[in-house]
Amino acid sequence: MPQARGTRGGRSHGAALASVSAALLFALTACGGSDDPAARTEVPGTSAGADVSAVQEEFDVPEDCREPFPGQLAPADLVDISIWPENFPEPPVAATLCQAEESEDGTTGTVGYATDVPSAQVLDTYRAALAPYELDNGGGADQITGSADDDTLFSITAPDGTIRLTFAKQ
Repeated sequence: MPQARGTRGGRSHGAALASVSAALLFALTACGGSDDPAARTEVPGTSAGADVSAVQEEFDVPEDCREPFPGQLAPADLVDISIWPENFPEPPVAATLCQAEESEDGTTGTVGYATDVPSAQVLDTYRAALAPYELDNGGGADQITGSADDDTLFSITAPDGTIRLTFAKQ
């Protein structure tokens, strides 16, 4: 049984993400004094990856999401995705919601999940769940593309332990 894809209620994490991103950007840029790579020094025992991981942990990014979505600095919430087509199937395999982003004008959106299910199995299972939808098979074996409704196109890929859904208004 797949895990729930996320919540559609509650608080939006957009403001938290913006403040975390700004703080992280400030912290990372405030440390440098030169653009010359030879002048840069590393602090022993630290790395940029460790800093991002600490921010992800502090802001409750699910552990399953931290490696496959290293840029995710706040928990994802589908309340931020208005472009998700009504009755569009949730991932048909066990997956953790990690990313939910939509363009400012609401014409495109990306949703990402972490999963342990192999890519081919994810896509095969999704193809079965998408039987009621018009698929165009233009994406080949590694991608599912189609039309969710009269206004919304979709693409689904499953690279490296993730499921990535992209929606776009026509």
